[in-house]
Amino acid sequence: MSTRIVFRPTSEGSPNFLSKPFPAPLERGLEANLSVFLIPARTDTRWFHDIVLPKAKEIRFIRGRLKFGEATNSAPFPSMVVVFERKGEL
Repeated sequence: MSTRIVFRPTSEGSPNFLSKPFPAPLERGLEANLSVFLIPARTDTRWFHDIVLPKAKEIRFIRGRLKFGEATNSAPFPSMVVVFERKGEL
């Protein structure tokens, strides 16, 4: 069984892997039996409507903005947890 959990760091130096029209990590996540993503809730983007909305088993929007560890500021965007599951594989 293949399981992927992907957490996108929000630090300024982190790569913005969701900036492409069809983000490779989301597409690769569809290949695993179970994939869980913590990602920005960008519901106005092509990748949300073409990949997340039609293919996710579950989407959970997180109330408020995330703050990690001892950070003084919270994330500048809302977040969501997205679960992809290949049918018949689990």
